[in-house]
Amino acid sequence: MKHLRLIFALSVVLVGSLVLASVVFAAVTATSVGLSSFSDCTEAGLDLGIESSGADRETGIATDANGTILVEFDGTTSIGDFSGVYSGYYYPFISLPSSPIIGLYATVGNAPATAANTSEWFVAYNCETQEVLYSCYGPYGSCPTTTTEFAATVGNCPNPLPSGFSVRNIPAGALAYFQPDASTYTGFNLPPGTWYAGAAEDGFVEVWIACEATNIFVPAENVN
Repeated sequence: MKHLRLIFALSVVLVGSLVLASVVFAAVTATSVGLSSFSDCTEAGLDLGIESSGADRETGIATDANGTILVEFDGTTSIGDFSGVYSGYYYPFISLPSSPIIGLYATVGNAPATAANTSEWFVAYNCETQEVLYSCYGPYGSCPTTTTEFAATVGNCPNPLPSGFSVRNIPAGALAYFQPDASTYTGFNLPPGTWYAGAAEDGFVEVWIACEATNIFVPAENVN
């Protein structure tokens, strides 16, 4: 009986290990986004800057300012292991827009999507002039997903969240500066917590506070 129990226990461990081994965990970083040159009012594309490994899912949705869904898709990705700029992430419009303002949204990663396993990209543009009105990229949850969401949030935000900013941990807080210059101290300290922040440059990291606030800079050494 002891031998049977041992065999059963080993079988459970083996099966569990095989199940875990079959799970794909993606590492996806969005590095840039642009509007593909062929984009108009009948079709569009995004040029995605991406560093990916192990991603198996992509999604996309194109909407206009009136809330019309022009095309939507969700399926297996061909850029799950990719480094560089993927040009022409394609949106073939099934419905024609009722407004020239169109938003293109994309994700690449795993399902269910989280900020840890999926990145996203968004561009709002005028399909009659190809003018880019707004662009955003970052971890899942950073960007608007539709044109109406863009208009309701970013469109009414005097200081929108900059593209490429992600949630960063500043565990001990930090001295706050108006510019990436130690002589421009604001007179207050950023409280400890998680904040949207950009990449380190010249020893400082830019931090987004809110729509109605001005961005500040903190020493890069204080940011995880």
